[in-house]
Amino acid sequence: MLTTDNGYIIELNEAFTMMQLKNDFSLLNRLLTKPWIPPSNYNYPKIEQSGKRRSVYQHSWLVRYSWLSYSKMHQGIYCRYCVLFSRKGENQSLGQLINKSLRSLKDATEYLSNHNECNYHKLSVSQATECVSRYAHTNSDVNILLNNINEQQQNENRRILASIIKCTLFLSRQNIAFRGNDENGFLDDNNTNPGNFKSLVLFAADAGDQALQKHLNHHQKNATYLSWQTQNELVKICAMLIKNKLLNEVISTEKFYAIIADETADISALSDTTAAGIAKAITTFIQASGLKIEKIRSQGYDGANVVAGRLGGVQKLIRDIVPRANYVHCSNHSLDLVLAVACKLQQIKFFFGLIKSTTSFINGSPKRKSMLAKAIESNNNETKRRHLVKLCETRWVDKYTSIIVFKQVFFGVIIGLDYLVESGDSEISGLARSYGKALTDIDFVIPLIVVNRVFCITKPYAEQLQKPTCDL
Repeated sequence: MLTTDNGYIIELNEAFTMMQLKNDFSLLNRLLTKPWIPPSNYNYPKIEQSGKRRSVYQHSWLVRYSWLSYSKMHQGIYCRYCVLFSRKGENQSLGQLINKSLRSLKDATEYLSNHNECNYHKLSVSQATECVSRYAHTNSDVNILLNNINEQQQNENRRILASIIKCTLFLSRQNIAFRGNDENGFLDDNNTNPGNFKSLVLFAADAGDQALQKHLNHHQKNATYLSWQTQNELVKICAMLIKNKLLNEVISTEKFYAIIADETADISALSDTTAAGIAKAITTFIQASGLKIEKIRSQGYDGANVVAGRLGGVQKLIRDIVPRANYVHCSNHSLDLVLAVACKLQQIKFFFGLIKSTTSFINGSPKRKSMLAKAIESNNNETKRRHLVKLCETRWVDKYTSIIVFKQVFFGVIIGLDYLVESGDSEISGLARSYGKALTDIDFVIPLIVVNRVFCITKPYAEQLQKPTCDL
């Protein structure tokens, strides 16, 4: 039977001790509330220090620090709360008062005072207080206490994950890149861009999400739930849930369905990119998903020969299995291909490059963006646009918008650049002069008019062809 001398806890095997304490809540409570206290006239052992014989303990310390206990067995003092509940804190190792007794009087008062302020000591005191409070209630034991603590922690983690998942779903629905093009910082860095995902998490915390705010302030370094690995995992889980819901709907109703495939080189795990390899990957996925392959009625791919080939392409290999699986080349993709070929002209390449660099130059500074808005207003422009739209490299519909907006605010851009030539520093003034001269050149103005006219005609068709209700 263990006594209430904390020295016995140190002597015994740690695993055995904690097992016995969990099964004997009364013993744990007795160690916390009724430790062995030497009488006031107790003759403490003496040690040699500075040429004098000094006692290893001062009875007045018990009054000042209620958490102290003297171990007759080890002839030294311990913090009984940390002995029973200690956990290694961040950059704080456990030593005297916990793993071994304090027997030196040199700087003992300062050592005790510092221990009283340690984070792991405060946590141990909190857990000990909770333990004693729980023991006061009937039908309470250490297993119930530990289960309640674990359940509270699980619920707290679920609330944190729920908030982070909401941020994940928001970015996914809005088709916003998680890490952006300029992620170079962390949540605790100043004047850096942590990326869209982390910035949205910070915004949610600042907006009043208390669970998230507490997590950001007190999380462990290996449990932030904000790393790129966690982001990818959450996206994959959300995608899996959506895919399963759609699959269950098709399977339960036995509907006909279409298959659409495109290349994603950044995450593709397909080693065999021949027509036979791609066709095998598609059919394997269909069978693994529980779908009936004979229910396919349409195939949609781009115009690459490996998938669209009439003799040995993927669409032909799928039709050999399911003759009714007609191949349809996306009409909007065909339109984009036509425009892409037209844009290979040298003058058009220069035109798009100049718009991209000019937009980046003006949007790269809040002062220049504000200047452009004032310049557009001073030009009595009827458009409600006050800013340039970034030229998208991949989505043609967004590229249409960039060109059309640039044409609408063209004269405001020229006025703004003239102002920068006069008021900017040497570098800004030189860049503004170069952009202004290039934008007013006939080799830019004519393509601007022609491309704007073409895009004004093709944009409604592109938007219509991408609608979910479009029936080909």
